[in-house]
Amino acid sequence: VLSSEACSAAWSWVSGFAFFAFVTTLGREIIKDIEDVKGDREAGCKTLPIEMGESYTKTVVLAINITTVVALGVVWFVVPELRNSTLTLGYFVVLLAIPYAILSYTLLKASKPQDYHRASQISKLIMLAGILYVFVAQTFF
Repeated sequence: VLSSEACSAAWSWVSGFAFFAFVTTLGREIIKDIEDVKGDREAGCKTLPIEMGESYTKTVVLAINITTVVALGVVWFVVPELRNSTLTLGYFVVLLAIPYAILSYTLLKASKPQDYHRASQISKLIMLAGILYVFVAQTFF
């Protein structure tokens, strides 16, 4: 039987992973919309880059990226088990924060569909790193 504290901890972990999955997927899908803008426009689609423009859409993705990295930092700082884990700090910095910085730079410099494709691939790697963190997180239970 799980205690309410154990359920609360499990709920927190699941919620954290769900939030990460949502925001990384949202960012990647928006990047893919920029990549596919020509075909979407021809098909009459109403996507963010078509309706608001490429520059605005890049800003939205950058805001999502920054929010995610800040949220990771806050979680690391607030959760004592994470704050006391140098493995977690290294993981967050090397496998999440730095790749997010690379993604953001790639996105800022992007101008052709292949540039956006590269950004989308980097997003996939960030998603994978986030998922693989579950193996580090299991050491806290």
